[in-house]
Amino acid sequence: MTTISIFRALANKGYSTWTAKLVFYEMAERVSLGEDPEVVLAEEGLPVDYVEDIIEAAHEF
Repeated sequence: MTTISIFRALANKGYSTWTAKLVFYEMAERVSLGEDPEVVLAEEGLPVDYVEDIIEAAHEF
């Protein structure tokens, strides 16, 4: 999976492109600050399949 897949999943939930990006970066920041990536994903209704992607994005912070 890729970051684009996460954006697409957020867009499928009804978020605009801008909002999907904002939510994604907020999720990545939370993970970079030590929150459990599975919990962060679950709060947005996304499957744990995206754990590696969100962890990778979190390392960029």
